[in-house]
Amino acid sequence: MKNYPKISIITPSYNQGNYIEETILSIINQNYPNLEYIIIDGGSTDNSIEIIKKYKKYLSYWISEKDNGQSDAINKGIQRSTGDLFNWINSDDYLEKGALFEIARLYNDNIDCKLFIGKLKVIGESSESIQTNINVKLLKKGSIRNLPARQQSTFFSLNYIKKSGGLNNVLHYCMDAELIFRFLYSSKSNMIATTDKVLGCYRIQSESKGSTKIWDFVDELNIIYKNIAKKNNNIKAALFFDALIKDKMKEEKFILSTFDYNINKAIILLNYQICNWIDYYYLNKQFLIVKKYFSILDFSYLSLPDKYYYKKLFFKLFFK
Repeated sequence: MKNYPKISIITPSYNQGNYIEETILSIINQNYPNLEYIIIDGGSTDNSIEIIKKYKKYLSYWISEKDNGQSDAINKGIQRSTGDLFNWINSDDYLEKGALFEIARLYNDNIDCKLFIGKLKVIGESSESIQTNINVKLLKKGSIRNLPARQQSTFFSLNYIKKSGGLNNVLHYCMDAELIFRFLYSSKSNMIATTDKVLGCYRIQSESKGSTKIWDFVDELNIIYKNIAKKNNNIKAALFFDALIKDKMKEEKFILSTFDYNINKAIILLNYQICNWIDYYYLNKQFLIVKKYFSILDFSYLSLPDKYYYKKLFFKLFFK
């Protein structure tokens, strides 16, 4: 279908019977005419399988078997996927109405792009709206600062994902961030199209990894940052992030992908992530931590407006 690119959606799931039906309905009720929908269940023991079977006629493929975590489940789905575009929607998240038609429009208008990003809505356990992401406007201006890494509103070229090797199976928390970072490291990282429309919803709920494993997320991000610093021979920054990593066993197993790697873009991204931490801790008035992050910030990689802002903040903290 020329005007309707094939979109492959994967839902990895394990014991999410309270939410998975809402997830499934949010995808099949898009009524998108060229959808490939795959569910990879990790061997659920609740009512998830019963719910999946209820909608199996709408599925291109589904399976329930033990896996090695979320990344492994998604990679199984990627192997089965045949679309032009790809995303995964977790079994406690969902798509906004009209999201797939908007992505199809964005794809048709930007056929050479590899990454397609819309706004993200953050919701609570009862699907109440908490926050709507606005970072997409920054991205339109060519900035990678505050790039939204939530996969619910981010669609990839499936061909690009397969060529890059899919998700890093070692990661269990920041696989979406690493995937987007990897894209930004590449020589084609300017091939991004954006929309102001909300595409996906990320649910904050008491049993989710985002609520119960927050320090594991931080660990994986710090390991990614350490690897970037090491590859740029920035020993000071590498040692800094190494000191923040709590789970050393996880670090030993971690290998940062180097597909189509562009170190200059990677180190720019690293310095903007350091800026994000500076913003976070400054907002929370943890000024000693802010000073530590300033000790590894390289101002030369920032844009002129950002360089001016952070130098002004630097002198305010150190010379007031």
